[in-house]
Amino acid sequence: MRHLRIMFMVILVLSAFNCKIPLGPASSNDDIWALGEIQIESFKASKTIINEGEMIVLSWKVKNASTVQISPIKRNFPPIGNYFVMPEDLTTYTLTAYQHGRVTKSATITIEVDGWWMNK
Repeated sequence: MRHLRIMFMVILVLSAFNCKIPLGPASSNDDIWALGEIQIESFKASKTIINEGEMIVLSWKVKNASTVQISPIKRNFPPIGNYFVMPEDLTTYTLTAYQHGRVTKSATITIEVDGWWMNK
């Protein structure tokens, strides 16, 4: 009876995280721990045209990702978050969503800094 309760709890937890539950022998192509398809629900900036020296907020919400990276920022982020940036010139930010270490989706935002070309 105790084993049955433990199995039931495991199935409940796996179901809560939208994991696949293998019902038969797994083939080499099955991803038993899949989270489901990644969906980039939003990736936006508080403003896309700014003045030099102005700070903006990048915000995102990604469903079913284990990790998110935003280039040219060199760090990992959680699937839902905000990050302050102060681009010095025209900058394209690329959000890349990962599931189990594999790239699955990406989105971009370009921020234009008003007058940046005049200082070059």
